[in-house]
Amino acid sequence: MSKITLPLPVLVLYQTKLEASRTWQTLIESWNELEEVLVIDNSPQSQAIPNQLAGKRLHYFHFQHNPGLSVAYNFAASEAKKKGYSHLLLLDQDSNFPPEAGQYYADKLQAQPNVDAVALYVLGGYAFFSPCLFKEGSSTRHYPDITLQAECYPLHEVSVINSGLMVSLSAFERAGGYTERIELDWSDISFCHKLGKLGLQIHILPLVMRQGWSVLEKKTRKSSLIRYRYLCRGGRFLAVEARNFWPLAWSVFMQGAKLSLRHTHPVFLWYFLRHYVFLKV
Repeated sequence: MSKITLPLPVLVLYQTKLEASRTWQTLIESWNELEEVLVIDNSPQSQAIPNQLAGKRLHYFHFQHNPGLSVAYNFAASEAKKKGYSHLLLLDQDSNFPPEAGQYYADKLQAQPNVDAVALYVLGGYAFFSPCLFKEGSSTRHYPDITLQAECYPLHEVSVINSGLMVSLSAFERAGGYTERIELDWSDISFCHKLGKLGLQIHILPLVMRQGWSVLEKKTRKSSLIRYRYLCRGGRFLAVEARNFWPLAWSVFMQGAKLSLRHTHPVFLWYFLRHYVFLKV
């Protein structure tokens, strides 16, 4: 199958072995038509990755200082362009894809070679959380009616998570890629917001992907603070892009309040003030 009808997958890892990644196990390993995969490892220590595995050429890149998802995806887009691909498939390590997902992506690209953006319905825990509605000046905590049918939404209103998003390199470049100072949390909403400003639409395939959801994970106070800092800073930088300070502030504050209760410590609220309200942007 030619590169015209297949995207180039990029799988971003952090502190996880390639073959232990649910994304590798449920999508890439069994997608027989794939010829090659980009693997970007943001872990402090590199891992031994063979040049070929499960019939696919692997291109391994180690970013030991963990510059974030946005840097990784921008790098992957430049690599995909060099290799002659038209589309990039963004992936993280914790996605559980249905068995037919690879064929659905391929069929969509064959039927619409110029499609700008394609994604799946995403279930986290017991609730669907992607796609979600996002409008300038409004809260992000609203969701369209989940029909589990093929749908098409304007990207100035709808956002999807990074993992599972197939995007054309043309749209990626026109949007200016990912905002690299939004390293992790909010990077998906920021990118979709930029695509939406171009007047683009996203096609949602009638499939459900299950995503590991960090909100459900039990963490130490230290690890929760590290992740909450990403949430605060990413939200603040998104607020600049979307001119959406107060609704995003409320969302970030409420998450900090929940973490303060969970860990019985007010330091999260101090982080909110330091890394969101008074952050120099």
